[in-house]
Amino acid sequence: MKKILTLLMAGLPALNAFSATGTGISGPWSDFYSRPILAQAAKDIRPGVLENWQHVILPVLTPEERRKLEQVRFVFDLEDATAPINFYSISDSNEVHIPASSVRMLGDLTASWMWLNKYGYTTSSINEYLSILKYQWASGALRDKRYLPLEALGVPDNVRNDPAIADEYTRVISNILFFIIGHELGHLLHEHRGIVVEDVTASLRSIAQEKAADAFSLELMRRIGEMPLGVPLFFIFATALESASTDPDYSRPRTHPHSGARILATATALRTHARGFARGLHDSATAIDKVNRIADSLVNDIAPALESPVIQDLWRQKGLVTQLGDLKPRTTLGLGSVGTPPRKTSTQLFDGAYQGKWIDQKGIDFDVRMDLQRNGEIVVGSWTFGPNRVVLNGIVSDEHLYFDWKWGLDYFGKSELYAQSDGRLVGTWGYTRNISGGGTWSLSRPQTHQ
Repeated sequence: MKKILTLLMAGLPALNAFSATGTGISGPWSDFYSRPILAQAAKDIRPGVLENWQHVILPVLTPEERRKLEQVRFVFDLEDATAPINFYSISDSNEVHIPASSVRMLGDLTASWMWLNKYGYTTSSINEYLSILKYQWASGALRDKRYLPLEALGVPDNVRNDPAIADEYTRVISNILFFIIGHELGHLLHEHRGIVVEDVTASLRSIAQEKAADAFSLELMRRIGEMPLGVPLFFIFATALESASTDPDYSRPRTHPHSGARILATATALRTHARGFARGLHDSATAIDKVNRIADSLVNDIAPALESPVIQDLWRQKGLVTQLGDLKPRTTLGLGSVGTPPRKTSTQLFDGAYQGKWIDQKGIDFDVRMDLQRNGEIVVGSWTFGPNRVVLNGIVSDEHLYFDWKWGLDYFGKSELYAQSDGRLVGTWGYTRNISGGGTWSLSRPQTHQ
């Protein structure tokens, strides 16, 4: 069994044709990172990509796949000025483009996610940061300085060297980049041509191509027995930057639209082939469970956000008005990483951990985890859905919990929860001063305890 080699490597000899150049195209993301930073990123990524191509990917290709892909050329552009994260392939020239700017952005976001999570801070600030960039950087509102991820999120500059996360960071970022490279190879294998999405038919064709490319990348991971640890993070970052259906320019032509269908297809592949992804680990049962938890996070946390106009509109509004100075590390209540089960719960009503559904007025539901801390009649806590965290504080009266909730700096409302005879908590929530009208709740204690 082969494993993904560390992709962020330096000092290895070149094993294939490559280039490290600027795109020569100006755009809204020109010079987001400085040239020295990009040059170093290009230098670091090239040897690992070529090593993986020669010693991990080529050996597991079928003869037909190898025939179609053996002339692939990897191009290491310094910058993609059109988007903060963008990798692409060109079928006519058999090229896979890996911009250093996109690699650096993914690396900074991944390291930030791990550092924040490790030290007990909410990772929702990363989603807020990306929303700010999406709505304020390209418009020119933030162009007076760069607002790089580590600086904006309050993460140490040397975070990659932090012994508490260094090894895991290397594994996860390599895993993410391997998935991306496999995806672009899938486009070349299937001889996909770029589709500009201007109508429903073109959108469906483009989504079908993206799903096929994802499937090939996941198949490569299955063949080598690699756990897809980085896939949820990639989709979290990518969906945060995707145009929302409530955006005024949503109908503009796009070449790589994300979709709930694409993410759900990825989750199905993970569940179907969980044993194959997990076979490289000693404890196969635990590894299979981990793969299924990764799939659950895609289905329950990430895909719904792309399908809910309510959540998309909240992200858009937050991105338009939130200030980067508001993103410094904020503590959280026992939140784990992607795929981590809820913490042990209390037996007191409105105290401890709950999980269930947060349903909006259109009937779209989100899997949530709620952590409550009760002291007498006073209750504080939070709930999370995907990378998002909403804080609450309230009071218990007549076996009902009445609380105020707040998401970031601009969204707030009220809610009510009460217990059913079967132990579930149900209730309603609303915006601003309303206790209902936004949607409903259905929560219960976790079925298993650690």
